[in-house]
Amino acid sequence: MAALPADFLTMPIAHRGLHGPGVPENSLAAFRAAIEAGYAIECDIQRCVDGAPVVFHDYDLSRMAGDESFVADLTLEDLADFRLLKTNEGIPTLGEMLRLVAGQVPLLIEIKDQDGRLGSNIGDLQKRVADELKTYDGPVAVMSFNPETVAAFHAEAPRSRSG
Repeated sequence: MAALPADFLTMPIAHRGLHGPGVPENSLAAFRAAIEAGYAIECDIQRCVDGAPVVFHDYDLSRMAGDESFVADLTLEDLADFRLLKTNEGIPTLGEMLRLVAGQVPLLIEIKDQDGRLGSNIGDLQKRVADELKTYDGPVAVMSFNPETVAAFHAEAPRSRSG
């Protein structure tokens, strides 16, 4: 496994991007603000029903978009209709976020636990994240609180930084 670049230990890390009033967490605006401030970025990844990795922390949309639906039950097309905290910011895909950051600052990507129990029912989200990172050129590390997810991601991307 590759060593963690020193920037992860020396730069401030904007948790869910640099967010605040009018700039929702895990939004492209929050990631732009972090880049402009020179901060590394931590973000969260969930899976929508059609498998696409999206940048979103919670399992449901209630806190950030005022809807009780679960991210995992909606299509990417459905998610595109939601706005975060009544702003113009939508829910970005992992690909959109990677294109925006484009190696400008380090990324810490957290793959959220998919079964809610830190168990082995993890699906294929870690494979989809590994696939999207294959062409990403920048400092990145992937984490999860579920050790099964970390092990599966490492199997998919053994040269990547993960834990």
